[in-house]
Amino acid sequence: MGLMPFELNRLAIKGLAEDFGNNHGMDCIECGSCSFECPAKRQLAQSIRAMKKIEGGRRAAAAAAAKK
Repeated sequence: MGLMPFELNRLAIKGLAEDFGNNHGMDCIECGSCSFECPAKRQLAQSIRAMKKIEGGRRAAAAAAAKK
């Protein structure tokens, strides 16, 4: 799988939900180790968590639209 927290953070900041999903952002278990290990002390886990909510909503809306 190979999650890349810095790339996921970049996509989250830019609001690119579809690209976030394509880069396996929804596979993140939100353990927070990326923020702990970040030498720049960036809050990676928080931005990834927020983007997971946005992407989850986008997927739910797409599934609901497909049912109609």
